[in-house]
Formats: sequence, C-alpha cells, structure tokens
Amino acid sequence: MGSTPNIQARFEFSLIIYGPTLVSHKTMDSESTGASPTIPPVKSHIPDDWTTRDQSANSNRHRRPRRLMLFVLVLFAVALAIQYGPHEIANWHLATALEKGIVGDPEGAEEALEAALRWDPDHHELYLVRSRQRRDTKDFEGSLEAATRAIELAPNDPDCYRLRSEIYSRMRQFPEAIADQNQIVQFFRLAGSAASLRPSKKFDLHQALNSRAYFRALGNLELKGALCDVEEAISLLGDEDQAFARASYLDTRGYIHYLLDDIEAAEKDLTLTKDIIEGVHAVTIDRLRDSATDSNSEESVTTFLNHTMAVIYHHLGLVLQKKGDVEKGQVYLELGNELGYDPEEGVW
Repeated sequence: MGSTPNIQARFEFSLIIYGPTLVSHKTMDSESTGASPTIPPVKSHIPDDWTTRDQSANSNRHRRPRRLMLFVLVLFAVALAIQYGPHEIANWHLATALEKGIVGDPEGAEEALEAALRWDPDHHELYLVRSRQRRDTKDFEGSLEAATRAIELAPNDPDCYRLRSEIYSRMRQFPEAIADQNQIVQFFRLAGSAASLRPSKKFDLHQALNSRAYFRALGNLELKGALCDVEEAISLLGDEDQAFARASYLDTRGYIHYLLDDIEAAEKDLTLTKDIIEGVHAVTIDRLRDSATDSNSEESVTTFLNHTMAVIYHHLGLVLQKKGDVEKGQVYLELGNELGYDPEEGVW
C-alpha cells in the first residue's frame, strides 16, 4: 500500500509527457485493426487557478524590489531622524506655533509648542517662545515658569533674563525684575563695553544699563542708581547715529528727573525726546510706504513706533502737569492714550 501512490504518480506523469506518443501509436494500431481509438483519460496536475497564481507570482516579483526600496528608505529616514531629526522636527512645530500665534490661535500655538518640546525638550528658545506667547495672553505665571526654565537651560543667555525681567515688571514684582537686569548688566560688564556674549544677541552694555534704569524708575526704586545707569548709557552711546536709542535713553532720564522732582531737567529731556521720536516716526512710516514690506510687518513696526510715542507723550504730560501747565499736560496724556499707552498691556 505504501508504494502505490508513487507508481500511480509515475504513470500519470508518463501520460502527461508521453501521452501524445502513446495516443499516436494506439491510433496507428487501431487504424490497422479497424477498431476505434481509445484515449486514456489524462489527469492534469495543473491547478484550475494556475492563471491567477501565475499572475500573483508575477505581481509579487514586481513588488519585491519596491518593498526593498521602501525598506531602505525607511531605514535611511530613521537614521536621519536619530542623528538630525529631533531638532529639525521641533523647529517645524515651532514654525507652526509662531504662525498660530500670529493669527490669534493661542491654544493651537500651545499645542504646537508642546509637540516641539517632545522632540527637543532641552531647546531653551522654545521656552522663550512659550513664555512670550503666554505673556501675550496675560498668563504671567505660566510665562514666568517658561522663562525660568529657559534660564535653567541657558544660564548665559541675556535674552532669557531680559524676558523674565519684563514678566516680573508686568506682575509688579520690581525687585525681582531689577535683579534680572543686574544679571544682564553683569554679563556685559564681563564681556566688555558695547559687546555681546554671542554675536547673534542684540544687547550691549548701554542698552542693558538703560533697561535697568527704566525698571528702577518703574518701581520707583534706587532712583539715584537709575540716574547713574542712564547717564552711563548715554555716554557709551556717544555720537553714534542711533536716533531711536538716543530718544529712548533721554526719555528714561527725563522720567527719572520727574520722579526726583527736577522738573526743569525732565521737561528739557522729554521735549527733545518728543522731537527726535516724531522725526523717526515720520521717516520710518514714509520708508515703509515706499518699500515692498508686507502688511503684517508694516503694521507691527507702526504699532511699535506708536507705543513708543505713547509712552513719551505720557511722560511729557506728567511733567507739564507737575510744572503747572495742566491743560497742555492733559493734551499729551490723551495723545498717549490714543496711541496705546496702557500699563496693563505693558505699554508704559
């Protein structure tokens, strides 16, 4: 019994291979004897779905190179992601966060930043962006937390201290704000006059001194020290053609003189400041109109200049009223309000 299938298989195979010959011989014999030829049944071992299987095999043969290529590409992408990907992917999410912030979608911006931080959790600039966006929505506690985390990750970056100092001031915590300003001034004292720790940073010593002086003035703290700071800032600026910086420093000094009750010196500084900044405003607006600047950038620059003028007008109004010229002072106070003076929004 065990050998029967093998004999049968060999017989059927011989029929498939030699069937035509056998039939031919059988036919010749039949013709010679006059008998009808009998063709034995041939059992086919070709399955009924051979066409489908053949097509499937061909399809698989075509797919194999494509699958192999896809596999290699996936491996290559994984290797790139391991070496370069996290930071770049974080930057993609950062770009999305910035875009959503511009169009007024703070929730979307926060989600995008969260995604960025999952890819690059030690990227301190992501925390700076988060801090600014939370500040803009007046989430000062959250903004402060993010700025502090940025400082932990980049303790030698003055931008981190500058932002946290601003947040402290918005929270009316002026001693803490001044402490961060002290840190910034120390950075630039060590780096040298009008030099930054990193080329990409815009701070220099005289800007840092003016900022510390103004925060002291806002808190009505250490006014003598504040006056020394701004005097040094003006001295370091020298004859540089920086009208906007000069106007800012003169405004700071004029406001400090006002707080120290030196009204004559305050009026002199603030009147000069007003003339400078009005000239800067007019020239800048004309240039924006003549240039190919996009509307968002033009609006941003215009708002910034308006807010700067608002603060200067407000300070001049205070001085004039304290001098006794109440009506003229009120005119400037109202002009400041129209241009956006608002301590609650950080325009002060």
